[in-house]
Amino acid sequence: MKRALLLCLHCLTALCLSAQLPARLIIIWPTDADAAACTERAYLLDEARRQFPDAVVSERTLLPSADDTQPASIDATLSELHQDGVDHVILLPTWLSNASLSSQLQQQTDRQAHRFGRLTIVPSLLAQPDDARQAIAIVGQQTGLKQAVVIATESDPSASTDDAALLLQSVLRHLPDYKQWHALSLGAYPTAADELPLLRAQKIKRPILFPLSILPPSDSSASALEQLHSQFRAAGIQSSMAQPSASTRQAIIRLLLSRARIAATQSRATAEESRFSQAAARRLEHRL
Repeated sequence: MKRALLLCLHCLTALCLSAQLPARLIIIWPTDADAAACTERAYLLDEARRQFPDAVVSERTLLPSADDTQPASIDATLSELHQDGVDHVILLPTWLSNASLSSQLQQQTDRQAHRFGRLTIVPSLLAQPDDARQAIAIVGQQTGLKQAVVIATESDPSASTDDAALLLQSVLRHLPDYKQWHALSLGAYPTAADELPLLRAQKIKRPILFPLSILPPSDSSASALEQLHSQFRAAGIQSSMAQPSASTRQAIIRLLLSRARIAATQSRATAEESRFSQAAARRLEHRL
């Protein structure tokens, strides 16, 4: 009897603690430099707090710092949150597409998922056709539809194909207002070499080159953009660069946060279904 009362008290204490602690929304930057250099960082944090008023919003870096003084901080962060009694965590990556970083994030959270009632990872933004359609529309609001646009995505350096660029290409084929728009990758297939024959076939002479991201371009992507310009010029195509404006980056951030809300809602339903199933199993076990 005494053991049962102690167990009941322990469960009630845990429930009260988790009820008192708000959910945690963790915004994940690839590196500390990306967070520091992102011109829309303050907007992202403010908008996240506005859209998630019942959550504590904070930032973390996925990878170690350049001098290797910090650990891969998601593991450390999740351990701290578990020790503090937090039961619901939402992880929001800021990259639009990067299979390697997404894999690292998944591996780190898989190790500790059992510690939480709900641990939600928001998918990379360019993971679904509807996301791609909305991202294309956001770019269209800045560049207009009267000129050809080549959207460039920054891919994982080790990847052979860029899923984000392929998804954008697939969606563009079904959008009649964007017939002269193309998508390519700055590091993987499809590259400029793959798209140049299509641009020449459509007699596109002066496209706008648009790097799609809320983060500042990395050194490798900046170099790749310069090479892309050179390839276009060599092919007789005089492209111009249009960096995302503040309003464009903010619109992409709002789209990213809307995906976070959807993911959080779905994770809540999954967690409730899981608890219901566990309770049903216990009742059945009791009957048997």
